[in-house]
Amino acid sequence: ESFSLSPPSQTAFNDAATPWAVDDGLTLNAGLYDQGGPEVAYHDSSETQLGDNTRNEGVDLRDNGNSIGSIANGEWVEYTIDVATAGTYQLSFAAATMSSGRTVTASVEQDGTVYTSATPQAVTNTGGWNNYQANDGIELDLAAGEQTLRLTFNGGAMNLKSFTLTPEANAATTASASTMSLMTADDDGPGSIPLLHDVVVLSDDVALAGVDQPEHASVA
Repeated sequence: ESFSLSPPSQTAFNDAATPWAVDDGLTLNAGLYDQGGPEVAYHDSSETQLGDNTRNEGVDLRDNGNSIGSIANGEWVEYTIDVATAGTYQLSFAAATMSSGRTVTASVEQDGTVYTSATPQAVTNTGGWNNYQANDGIELDLAAGEQTLRLTFNGGAMNLKSFTLTPEANAATTASASTMSLMTADDDGPGSIPLLHDVVVLSDDVALAGVDQPEHASVA
């Protein structure tokens, strides 16, 4: 008699195991990496648990399970996402390190094939493990549909708080401005003063997702 073991299934880490929706944008806490276990949803090289062990796994979590700390060179985590509209997105990270030369590489897999990857993004030396700073971001061309985003850490000695995916059309916090000139006339005679009014339109349509507890969480 023979039998085979099925590999652990990989799903998003929330109540419904539903891929995180990337519509107008998504910011996700790093600690919400996928369910599925080692070498499926994550790779962690430390022999002991160096974090708060919120999820009882190898990834070294901190900040009540919201962030990933004690990151070593070559470790990675994955997130299952669902992209509503194919296109170019800006990907940025909020990270902290007390070293230089650290980077994060993003790659995306769909239907078992890695179809795109981004140039490694530098993690700024923030001078403290809790001094998280967002980088400028980099372009990532995403197909529509369910897919897996992998973040690979190069150089180690860093902490990751979150990442953000934003459609390029309204990348980060987009501010667009247009100016309308409204003229007023003085009926009493000459000397009318033209009044210029600047109309500024701000757009910040980034969906936020995160939890304060170690249990599954859905988009806030």
